[in-house]
Amino acid sequence: MLDALYYFVFVIVPVFLLAFQALLLPVFFFLKGRRWLSLRAFATGGGLMGIGFGYLFAQFSGTQSALATCVSVGVFGLISGGGWWYLLVKRESATEPEA
Repeated sequence: MLDALYYFVFVIVPVFLLAFQALLLPVFFFLKGRRWLSLRAFATGGGLMGIGFGYLFAQFSGTQSALATCVSVGVFGLISGGGWWYLLVKRESATEPEA
């Protein structure tokens, strides 16, 4: 039982989080390249990627509730979008020298 918990905590969760963030970053750099720099754009991109990633994760893992997985990963995508917006847009614009 304890081995399954360690496997979940130290293998499944980090791989899931890293894979999801690796898929999110190209979306956010696309938004930044198109000058769509609003928090709403980043949150929407993160939410949509979260719903899609949650659906694929639910289908491949065989969970009983695909809707709950999509919603939970979608909310995580919204939160990630806000965090990446802060790092890529808000914080970067605050450090730029004014002309």
